[in-house]
Amino acid sequence: MLRAYYFEVLSNLEFLEVVDFSKLDGLKPDDAHFRFIVANIQNDIGFAVLFKEKPEESPDLLAFLNSRGKLEKNAEDKGPAYSNVLQAISFTVVKTELLKRLASIPSGELGMLANVMLKSRLYNIRQRFMIIKNKMDGLPGLKNLAR
Repeated sequence: MLRAYYFEVLSNLEFLEVVDFSKLDGLKPDDAHFRFIVANIQNDIGFAVLFKEKPEESPDLLAFLNSRGKLEKNAEDKGPAYSNVLQAISFTVVKTELLKRLASIPSGELGMLANVMLKSRLYNIRQRFMIIKNKMDGLPGLKNLAR
């Protein structure tokens, strides 16, 4: 499962690397460009990792999930400078699902929302995927696959 998740993370990072973040300024959740971006961030395996009924409780897996990675700070960040892998996986799943929900809100209902800061949210999701990827690169079963 972790190998499949590794490829999901790599795929998401590759996709987010080609997104021109400077063009996200001022976009609303109902913008077709934003909807396209959000629809192409995958979380299926991330969900499975978080909600697997019988997690493998090997010392290596627990050490991996508890290992910490450093976040790059941007101007809007106010949170912690570090996140463990389990927190990063949870963050990417929850925040991506939130963006997918926001993208589905009809235009007439957008007035109910506070400032959504789409660019900042996507940036923060990308940062967590980087933490996950960097930590997964060191796992014994993935070292040969690391890019």
